[in-house]
Amino acid sequence: MAKRFTPSGFSLVELSIVLVILGLLTGGILAGQSLIRAAELRGALNEYQRYFMSSKSFVDRYFALPGDFSRAQSFWGVSSLPCNTTCTNAQSTGTCNGNGNGIIEHLGSPNLIQENYYFWQHLALAGLIEGNYTGRCGAAGSINSIPNQNIPASRLGRGGWNANTYTLTTGHAVHFNIASNENRMFLGVAQANNWATGAIMLPEEAWNLDVKVDDGKPAIGNMITRYWDDCTNAVSGATLSADYLLTHRSPACTIEIKGSF
Repeated sequence: MAKRFTPSGFSLVELSIVLVILGLLTGGILAGQSLIRAAELRGALNEYQRYFMSSKSFVDRYFALPGDFSRAQSFWGVSSLPCNTTCTNAQSTGTCNGNGNGIIEHLGSPNLIQENYYFWQHLALAGLIEGNYTGRCGAAGSINSIPNQNIPASRLGRGGWNANTYTLTTGHAVHFNIASNENRMFLGVAQANNWATGAIMLPEEAWNLDVKVDDGKPAIGNMITRYWDDCTNAVSGATLSADYLLTHRSPACTIEIKGSF
């Protein structure tokens, strides 16, 4: 008599074990991603503290702001590329002088002033930060602020650090009200034809950092945010009592931290 074939398969117990294992693996992956993100956020805070202290050291050593330093060429040589006239991805020897007026500027044509990019180049040439920076905006028609080229890259996402002196006094679709002539470092994602100011973190993440370094409020204090219309519950850039929009579950914030450097 022919032997009858009996198909085999998983029992309910075996299927249950497989599902439990898959659940554990999925949970482990999600937990791992959360831990990595938390480490990146802590890294970003450490980056700011390092750049802030480097800027303070520069001022103590040279009696001027990095980027605005009017005697930079006396220390590190004249730039091999024209100053104040060129946006390029090329690396030069030497550097450009700032205009020494006490603020970190970025002005357009015809007299292109790029002190916000000289800022990082001066710090690197002084040996106060790691890296090698071009000291000028990226080639015309491209991304202007390029991490690891003219600004430092961040551990957080595709972010980069910027430095500038704000002269705004009223809020609009991007900023809250900002006191005139405040030096700020800000962290965001690189954007076409702009600084690295793209939204880089969830409102909850921005709030978490704000609580650690400041007052937990997005419109006031030493740490504020850009994009008040997405990152916060403000109804205008003048709503200084705003709170972070903690229910928003996609990147909507860029942080700006005031520095007394």
